[in-house]
Amino acid sequence: MRKHTRLLIFVVVLVAVAVLLTGCPPRGEEPSPQQKQEAKQEAEKPGEEKSPEPNAAQMMEDQAPNGCVSCHRKKDDKDYRLSAEVKNIEGHPQVKEDATLKDCIQCHGHESERPFRTILHRIHLVEGEHYLEKYDKNCINCHRVSEEGEVTVKGLEEQ
Repeated sequence: MRKHTRLLIFVVVLVAVAVLLTGCPPRGEEPSPQQKQEAKQEAEKPGEEKSPEPNAAQMMEDQAPNGCVSCHRKKDDKDYRLSAEVKNIEGHPQVKEDATLKDCIQCHGHESERPFRTILHRIHLVEGEHYLEKYDKNCINCHRVSEEGEVTVKGLEEQ
C-alpha cells in the first residue's frame, strides 16, 4: 500500500508541475540595456508626468471639432494662436503667424527630445487649470476615435 501512495504522490506532483509549466506564458524578450536606460531617463524627466487615464465622460462631447485651432485662435483682443503662445516660451524660435500642429510636429515629433504629445498632455491635463475647468480634460477635443477604435490627433489624421 505504501508503494501505491508514493506512486500516487509522484503522479500528482508530476501533473502539478506540468500544469504550472504549460499554464505560464513564455517570458517576453528582455529589453536591451540601452532600451532600459532610455526608459529610465524618460521616466525621470522633470515635469513629464504621465497623463491620467480618461473616463467615459471625458470622451463624450466634442467642444473643439477642429482640434487646437478651435481654442487657439484670436478672440476679441486676446491672441491664443500657437504663434502667440510660443512667444511666452523663453528661447523658443519664432513661428509663422498661422502655425498649426503640423508645424509644431516638425521639431516636436515622437522621437524628439521634447515630443509635442508630452508637452501638450502636461500643459493641458496635469498643469492646465483652464482646460480642467472648461473642458473637464475631455480627450475628444484633441483626438478622434474611428469606428475601428483607432485614435488620431485632430490636424494630423493624414500623416
